[in-house]
Amino acid sequence: YRVTLGDGPSMQSPLRYAMRLLASIVGDDGGSRLFWDLIDTGRAEVATLWPQEFTDTGALFTYLVCAADDMDSNARLMNEVFGRVARDGVEQSELDQIINKTVAGCIMQSERPSNRLFGLGSRWLCCGDYLSLDELLDAYRGVTIESVAEAARTYLGQSATEVVASSAEPQSNLVG
Repeated sequence: YRVTLGDGPSMQSPLRYAMRLLASIVGDDGGSRLFWDLIDTGRAEVATLWPQEFTDTGALFTYLVCAADDMDSNARLMNEVFGRVARDGVEQSELDQIINKTVAGCIMQSERPSNRLFGLGSRWLCCGDYLSLDELLDAYRGVTIESVAEAARTYLGQSATEVVASSAEPQSNLVG
């Protein structure tokens, strides 16, 4: 597998919602650009991208799982996807689709009291403020093609710390 870690937006960054949506467009585990280019084609088992936000900083992770012989070419393909998005942005239809998916997910998650209370508590501990569900949905609905393009240029084109590990031993011999 291959993991990279680079800079990402913080919880306070105006690009945080754009980056979350961009990560879904590029690296969601189903229907993203990495999914179609690497997983659906059988080149990789996992190819994903996600942001992790903290109070004053953030991180952007990628994760790639594939055969060791394919690692270099698949990593190159991942970087090409990132480069295209940083250069060309995303289509409005892609953004609209992921906004609808994200908003629906937020609504579904908020129906469970434990999910809603955990989100409220986390936000209060980190930021000291209350973010209502309506405000969260409005923040996602307010993301524009321009803000996604800015997030892509800011975070996808940067150098990242990389960790590559491989194992010649099959994992199926584990005893439980």
